[in-house]
Amino acid sequence: MTLADFIEANITDLVREWSDYAKSLSMQAHPLSEPQLRDAGAAILSAIAANMRVPQSAAQQQAKSHGSRDPSSAFNVTAGGHADIRVLQGFDINDLVAEFRALRAAVLRRWAQVAPDASDLALEEMTRFNEAIDQALAESVRAYARRIEHGRDLFMAVLAHDLRSPLSAIASSAYVLRHGADKPEQSQKIVGIVERAATRIQAMLDDLLVFTQSRLTDNLPLRIEAADLRALVAEAADEVRAAFPAVELELRLDGVLTGTWDRRRVQQLLVNLLVNAARYGDGRILACAHGGDDAVTLSVFNGGTPIAAELLPTLFDPLTRARAPNRDGHAAGVGLGLYICQSIAHAHGGEIQVTSSHQGTTFIVTLPTAP
Repeated sequence: MTLADFIEANITDLVREWSDYAKSLSMQAHPLSEPQLRDAGAAILSAIAANMRVPQSAAQQQAKSHGSRDPSSAFNVTAGGHADIRVLQGFDINDLVAEFRALRAAVLRRWAQVAPDASDLALEEMTRFNEAIDQALAESVRAYARRIEHGRDLFMAVLAHDLRSPLSAIASSAYVLRHGADKPEQSQKIVGIVERAATRIQAMLDDLLVFTQSRLTDNLPLRIEAADLRALVAEAADEVRAAFPAVELELRLDGVLTGTWDRRRVQQLLVNLLVNAARYGDGRILACAHGGDDAVTLSVFNGGTPIAAELLPTLFDPLTRARAPNRDGHAAGVGLGLYICQSIAHAHGGEIQVTSSHQGTTFIVTLPTAP
């Protein structure tokens, strides 16, 4: 029996052993289901077995060791596709490498129990297997890096696009004020446009600041002080109503809603959740706040198209834009809003969760009253 035959004959047990390890990695990032793990392992092992059966000359072996590759080959496409899936599932590059290390160990450990002792055939089979694993790993790392780089490029492009709109509004308003706004009511209207545009820019810069601070330090810096959540919710609602006048926003507040939080950050969290609901919902938003003994619970519900189940695991990751263009046809933002919400909730010792179905989407935030 060749090693390729052995892999195919024992693929179920090999995938089970490998998926147990991969599952431990996913629990640290985003929990994956058994079918997701099994399908990925079976695809990689089947591709490796098929690759090992392809005749290979000494010259081809040497060229492969020097990095020669065919990007369009079925083997490389499978390995690259595995990396693309893992990026979407929240794995980092270290997790990806660890997966292949575990896969190599699982196969060789079982193969050593049945392989001919130190025979030339056994050594040749192990060499081909290690070549295939190394090739799959290299292709996966290459695809992973390409995907991450594309995400960064997209982030910069969308950020530039999102900043251009409010800056254009400010520039146009300044021109009108300079050349033609001679009526007080007209001037007041233009000032309102400038203020709203400046608020949008400030919100984007606030999100970027939280993003960089959370990446540079383990915990987001907070300025804790006594705060009234009723007032924060009302202020956030007023801001979102002004930005989205067509939206119907209902508030339901009950219980003791006072505590010690970073007022500015909590309001930023609230605004981001409400803006997200306004952009991607059907125009109906229900925001609730309930005060308990030692924690408060916030929830934001919107009707509309549900979030696809496969996108939920990475919904709070930075630079993730899981939703399609919104109901007004505008593209999604830079993909920081929900990540910011999670960072703020975690910094206060709280948590954020999401549920989404055909009835609607609900984000639920729990914050202790005294972080």
